[in-house]
Amino acid sequence: SPERLAAKLAARGLTSTAICGSGSGGQVFLHALRQQNISVSCVVDRDESKWGSTFEGLPVCAIDQALHNGERTFVAASLIYGTEMKARIEARARELGLAVTVFAALQPGVTS
Repeated sequence: SPERLAAKLAARGLTSTAICGSGSGGQVFLHALRQQNISVSCVVDRDESKWGSTFEGLPVCAIDQALHNGERTFVAASLIYGTEMKARIEARARELGLAVTVFAALQPGVTS
């Protein structure tokens, strides 16, 4: 669940992340992260038409922009597409020679 994933980040001492996905899942994950006092730097979305806009007051950008800005921790904010998002972020970071940590709710009640 988003709440369980947010608690996992907090337990690891993480205080900041980017979220991936500006849909309804993004809102749920954003709320769960804020409940754990984890700040969210930006929202990554692959939909180019959303880049430069805001989502819940946060800037929406491409994964490359978030990586360029120094973000290295990401939450895939989708219960359905979390695994796919995680793989896409990790693959792009590898292409750029960057190490990242991506958290995703892989199935109900299970996180990685």
